Amino acid sequence: MTTAQNIRIYEILQKHFGDSEEARAVVSAIEAVVDEKVTEKQTAFASANAKDLELMKAELKMEIANSKVDLIKWTFSFFATLTLLIIGLYLK
Repeated sequence: MTTAQNIRIYEILQKHFGDSEEARAVVSAIEAVVDEKVTEKQTAFASANAKDLELMKAELKMEIANSKVDLIKWTFSFFATLTLLIIGLYLK
């Protein structure tokens, strides 16, 4: 919470309680609850991001592996074709 929000809550509670110490205590309690909630949400968000990153890494590794296999297939196909062409020209 911002300082302006804290002051506004304090003013409202001071009018209600009439005692500034009780109002400060309530504002501090509210601030603690809000900070706890924010920390909770940040932790959940960070955890979700970590899981997403791990999933993306796994998918990327799979794509790279598939690309390597495809590259090897194409290289062998061109090599075999060129070899047959050279042999065919040699025999002609």
